[in-house]
Formats: sequence, structure tokens, C-alpha cells
Amino acid sequence: MSRVFTEGKLELTFDDTWTVQKWDDEPAYRDGIGRLARTRAVDFCGIRKGTLFILEVKDFRGSRIVNKPRLRELDVPDVAPGDAPAKGEMEPLAEEIAWKVRDTIAGMVGARRCRLTEEHHWKPVLQALGDPTTALHIVLWLEEDFPRSPQQTSTLQENLRKKLAWLTTKVLVSSHKDQRSIPLGVQVRNLPGAGMGVNR
Repeated sequence: MSRVFTEGKLELTFDDTWTVQKWDDEPAYRDGIGRLARTRAVDFCGIRKGTLFILEVKDFRGSRIVNKPRLRELDVPDVAPGDAPAKGEMEPLAEEIAWKVRDTIAGMVGARRCRLTEEHHWKPVLQALGDPTTALHIVLWLEEDFPRSPQQTSTLQENLRKKLAWLTTKVLVSSHKDQRSIPLGVQVRNLPGAGMGVNR
């Protein structure tokens, strides 16, 4: 049976080939690692045909100027682990996603050890996470006002790949405008008000 989730002004439908959960809404996150200051969480974790997916959704439509600093993919100095941007600054998007993935992995392991998760619906994800033979893909679903050039997408993916090399090299940047990049079994549609600059 397919599952439907709302993330900002986007509706995501995962067909019945997926086992998927929304991590940042999970009590195990909020009552666990989420209590730590500056902790982050990805939107979704799921499994499809033996592959584990960690999926973050960003919608920058209508907020291009505000989010421009986050999209500087070139010549961005590395930020030390745990460092936060200076007051009023935004970290580059690749850095933000890498932190979210890191905190999500730590949060899931901690939740399992402290028995915060409901075993029946998180068990497949937790088992896949602990199995080194399970392929792991990181997906950034990024909506923008104007299509990214193939070079821009490639650069963002490469920066993400470098920052996540400790975990996986399989990184994908997806959007409505690049149908070839959409993971199989996932449909994303706009809800009323999409692109009005209310989501980040």
C-alpha cells in the first residue's frame, strides 16, 4: 500500500515497493537526540528493494535571494565538525545536508539502544543501517525557481559526496525538472501555494 506524506508545499507518494518513515516527525527523534541543541534530522528514511535511502526535501522556490548563500557550491571552505555558522549566516547547503545525515544516523542508533523506536515500523530501516552489505543512497530533493545546469547539479552532488564519503558515495540531487533523477516508486506533486517562498 502506498504512503503519502506532506513536506511543506510538496506531497510525496511512495508506492508499495517502499517501506518508509518520516524521521524528523518521529517521537524517537524528538525525545532522543533531538533534545540536544543544534541537532538536525533528515525528512525521510526508507527501503526499496534492498536499498536504504535517506531523503531530505528542500523547496527554495520564491526564496532565491534568501537562499543564495546556501547554494554556493564552489570555493566553500570546509567547516569543522560541530561548528555552527556565525550569527546571521547560513551554512552551505551541502554542509547542512551532511550534518543532517550525520545526526540522523547517530539518532537512530541511539534510539534503538534506548528502545525509543517502535520496533515494528523502524526495524527494517535499523537492520539495513547496521548491515554493511546494504546499499545506502542519500537523496536531496531540491526545488528551485530556475533549473540548475548539469554542471551545477554535478558540483553540488560532488560536494555532498565528499562530505558523506565516511558513509556512502551514492548521492543524488533530484527535482521535478530532472525526471531522470527521481527515485523509482516516488511521485512528488505541488500543493496549493507551492513556490510562494514560504518553505525552506
